Amino acid sequence: MNKTKIPWCDWTWNPLTGCDAISEGCRHCYAEALSKRFGWTWGRSVFHSKRLKELKQAKPGDWVFVCSMGDFFHHTAKRAWQDAVIHEVIQHPELIFLFLTKRADAMRQYWSEYCAGSPYLPPSPRPMPQNVFLGVSAENQNMFDVRVSMLMEIPDVACRFVSVEPMLSHVSLGWQKPDWIIAGPETGPGARIPLQLDYSMDALRGECTCNGIPFFDKREGEQFVRQWPGHWRNAYYNCCHCENGRCVHPDYTKLGDCVQCPLFQKLSAEEYDDV
Repeated sequence: MNKTKIPWCDWTWNPLTGCDAISEGCRHCYAEALSKRFGWTWGRSVFHSKRLKELKQAKPGDWVFVCSMGDFFHHTAKRAWQDAVIHEVIQHPELIFLFLTKRADAMRQYWSEYCAGSPYLPPSPRPMPQNVFLGVSAENQNMFDVRVSMLMEIPDVACRFVSVEPMLSHVSLGWQKPDWIIAGPETGPGARIPLQLDYSMDALRGECTCNGIPFFDKREGEQFVRQWPGHWRNAYYNCCHCENGRCVHPDYTKLGDCVQCPLFQKLSAEEYDDV
């Protein structure tokens, strides 16, 4: 488990690693490049059982990105491995776990079977863990439409989010309304930056604003909006460290850094409508 520079989470946790390319957004995958550089297994899922106990490093309120170096829902990941990871997630209700995938169909199937029952995780049936945020990556409109529709079919999810990254073409919400949108350009060597990127990012942000959907802009600069979803976001914007509706901690500090605030603790324990 590692502290991360990814701006929308606090930690990356990789009890499963490994993946392979399935769409255009995978062309410059950073995880594949790192795996090849250091000789790690790629192309199939690998289970690291010793990493299951790493969560004690995090503090209450932290956000944990699960499997940043692979895909939790890869077809080679064994069900017993996945259930072992979810068992640890359930044991840590004080943390938020973010699962991000391009395999929306496999994610939908896993959670359907999980809620229906599993030989590895009694009892049966069981509720969806409410400290789990489920997301899909979508690099263009076609992938957005296909993957988000499958994501929206998973019931009782605390937060459904979409990472439009790398944004390779214009993406519109259409009729689909997830709970949170993250968007950003491709970075690194050989990055593909469409000429219309700034327009497309601003247009998507405008759609999100009109539909009351929090928007997280990964471009660098204080002028770009970075919002978090749900009553967590309300607690953040009402933190006692706020001035004029924005937390004054440096560099758009995440919620985990405000958890000692009495007002945050009060608000995060209550139900609030989105602002």
